[in-house]
Amino acid sequence: MKEWRFPALRGLSNRPITWLLSGLLATIVVIVCIALQPIPHRRLQPPVSPVMLDIDGKLLGARVASDGQWRLHHADALPDKYIRALLAFEDRRFYWHPGVDPIAIIRAGVSNWQHDGVVSGASTLTMQLARLLNPQHRRNLPNKVREAALALKLETTFNKPEILQIYANLAPFGGNTVGIASATWRYFSVPVADISWAQAALLAVLPKNPSDLRLGKNRDRLKDRRDNLLKRLSKQQVFDHETLKLALLEPLPNAPAPMPNAAPHWFTQLQQRNPEIHEHRSTLRADLQQQLTTITASHIRRIADDGASNIAAVVIDNTTQSVVAYVGNQAASALRHHAKYVDIANSPRSSGSLFKPFLYALMLQQGDILPPSLILDIPTNYRGYQPENYDHHYRGAVSAAETLRQSLNVPSVRMLQKYGVEAFKQDLESMGLTTLFRRADDYGLSLILGGAEVTLLEITRVYSRLLESAAGRQSAGSVLKETGEKKPNRRETSLTTKPESQFVIRQGAAWLTLQTMAELNRPDTQRHWRAFSSSPSIAWKTGTSYGLRDAWAIGSNNDYTVGIWAGNANGSEGIQLSGTRTAAPALLDVFRALPAAALPPQPTFALKSYRVCETDGYLANAGCKTAETWGPIGADFKSQSPWHFEVHVDENGMQVHGHCESPFNMTRHSVFQLPPIANFYYQQTATNISPPPAMRSDCNLNPAAMADKAPMEIEYPTEGANIALPVKLDGARAQLIVKARHNRANKTLFWHLDRTYIGKTRHVHELAIDVRIGWHKLILIDGDGYQLERWFKVL
Repeated sequence: MKEWRFPALRGLSNRPITWLLSGLLATIVVIVCIALQPIPHRRLQPPVSPVMLDIDGKLLGARVASDGQWRLHHADALPDKYIRALLAFEDRRFYWHPGVDPIAIIRAGVSNWQHDGVVSGASTLTMQLARLLNPQHRRNLPNKVREAALALKLETTFNKPEILQIYANLAPFGGNTVGIASATWRYFSVPVADISWAQAALLAVLPKNPSDLRLGKNRDRLKDRRDNLLKRLSKQQVFDHETLKLALLEPLPNAPAPMPNAAPHWFTQLQQRNPEIHEHRSTLRADLQQQLTTITASHIRRIADDGASNIAAVVIDNTTQSVVAYVGNQAASALRHHAKYVDIANSPRSSGSLFKPFLYALMLQQGDILPPSLILDIPTNYRGYQPENYDHHYRGAVSAAETLRQSLNVPSVRMLQKYGVEAFKQDLESMGLTTLFRRADDYGLSLILGGAEVTLLEITRVYSRLLESAAGRQSAGSVLKETGEKKPNRRETSLTTKPESQFVIRQGAAWLTLQTMAELNRPDTQRHWRAFSSSPSIAWKTGTSYGLRDAWAIGSNNDYTVGIWAGNANGSEGIQLSGTRTAAPALLDVFRALPAAALPPQPTFALKSYRVCETDGYLANAGCKTAETWGPIGADFKSQSPWHFEVHVDENGMQVHGHCESPFNMTRHSVFQLPPIANFYYQQTATNISPPPAMRSDCNLNPAAMADKAPMEIEYPTEGANIALPVKLDGARAQLIVKARHNRANKTLFWHLDRTYIGKTRHVHELAIDVRIGWHKLILIDGDGYQLERWFKVL
């Protein structure tokens, strides 16, 4: 007989040895199978629904994954309610077994043998996860073995909390709803952390038969399973009897609710910037976003009366320069021409008069003007470009501050002509405007009146930076920048800031500009202004584009800047569209909903006091009555009053000079007088001026003495003008209306055309004349011999 090779086994029979070796071999085979069993990592990381969170992590919006499933990824810890309910229903020994539960296998085997069929399963939660990762169409013993092997592999790869997390994210909950985060939002409209016991129990039992919730005939069976689980948890003293009673009363959810869809256009922007990221953490605030959406929706019907079908709105936190609420487009309907999916807030539109505050601030800062400095408001022609005010009237001269308050076009164009279009365009670009893609010459002077395009988002940010500069909180601007940050099992988008160039408008000029904007008024909208008089303290500006296509309103208080646009997405005209009428009411409603905040206090250290002529706002000169005003420190305003001069009067107040009166009988008298054209229009509205003293009859001045202050001006035609006269029905050419203005209302003017006398005028100096095609020379002479000449061409 052959000797045993292992003396220690010499006393054992062959059968126990065979069993021992077989068990050892089986163990080795299982270990090898586990080691070789591949984990389908592709199924561990299926397509995920993109989501957008607010600044505090609240869900604002979600979209289906690329495979058409609602699959929100839940990366945070699972709530204890769900874990207890799930393990009580599916796997009570989850924390004890290694992925396969021997006790459950024995129990299921005995039960199935006794009933001569499959009446009980032995799948653990880990084996169910294995089935989700490697689904099999047939439920047979070989497939069960594969599930068990994969479950063992999962247990050696992940810890228990990770397995629970993966299962919760992959479990089916009916229809195209996958994962616990998707289920809690679609069925309960709450985040995972806020689910109740009844909801946790339903989520635990639903993956067993996900279709039961959608099929009415099985809902009672589903409710019974949920209620039985709740009773089992109560019996295990997981919660008390009162909690059980309340949980049993909760009904099952009906049809899945729509996912949150706040700020869909902002969500689209985030996705376009970072398409590979599925979790976008925005700077939006859920409460403000809801308020802004509600307010803009409430104004849709109102703006329809003005011929508008779309409204957009942006709210920016001034301190962080971040967007906290965003309505890219609130449309009147889903009709195609209302273009509800177009992000109007981020689309270029005509700027209207929104640039006027920046020109005002820059000219203050450069020392070109002070707030009360008069700017001429008269018929103006720059190489054929003839701006008009919104009311088609001229005021002769208005202060720079009033020009901004009333948003007057003519004096604004004259201001830009003085400042320079090229310099102004460069300043606008340095403020953060990126849509000024044409050359300065292409824009010309129309740049200040809506000749350029801006987006609501960018222009609102620039107004926010203006407020920050006025408050002294911003030496350098900031811009939102998307950054993707890798974290376990997810990628998210965060919003940070990066420094920009220093804001071109410094504190003093910015504060003076805001003060002027805080007093904003419109002579043609007194009814609206009275309605706004009780509104929060804000600095605001409205604008209307040429052709009534865009209505703007932008305002700031210390904390927030709000921008509103209203109009038609397809670019069509609004019959009564205007910034004040259409957009401003929505702006004021938004500010009423925001926390009240005053405007920044006066930064005295950033301002300098000036003594100016009370009448025209320039440095005191010629004995004018003075007043104090503020200008930015460092601006070095040096312009003396150009329209104040001194005359001599006799004891009767009549104007005299040294050729007709003794110097001992003359006294000085300060006179304010604008150029003749400006004076003509100014006298129609101003009430605080008096005409210069009348000249004594024996003291008429000769033309040479009047050379430095012309008594008259030709208003029309302008020098070198090309004039096209219409042809009447009878074929005759229409007459040309020539106009002149004289500072002496009673003067008679004598008109000559091409050295031929054609008539005279008195008081109203307008004359209709017949002219031929070609160049002509107009000559005008007053009764004192003062003469003007003007060349023009009839086409």
